[in-house]
Amino acid sequence: MLIADRESYRKMLKEFKKSSLSSSKTNMKNLMSGESRLIFGSGMEEGDLAERYQTEHLVCMQCTVKRATIKEIEAALERLDEGSYGICDDCGTQITEDRLRIVPFAKCCRDCQEDLELKRNRQ
Repeated sequence: MLIADRESYRKMLKEFKKSSLSSSKTNMKNLMSGESRLIFGSGMEEGDLAERYQTEHLVCMQCTVKRATIKEIEAALERLDEGSYGICDDCGTQITEDRLRIVPFAKCCRDCQEDLELKRNRQ
């Protein structure tokens, strides 16, 4: 991989990380502020409360996914520094540029990723 390519991927990964961090920060602020909980005490019906709890649960799940994504991005940045970025962990082939543009922290080529997902779904 050319140095110019590595730098463009580094920039893309850092922007992706920045966006994920910003989104997580906003979600956590909303959860921690307790704004939605203040509404709970104002005579909401049981169905409305259930909807609020479900919304909070979904936001928590989004934060968990963002956290995992940030860890994957950090690992991709390490692979970039080591020189192994863009090489499939399973089969050792080059991951296509198209795939890296869509999932810049990808560890596997498309075929190996599909195999992993099929195995995961069978379990």
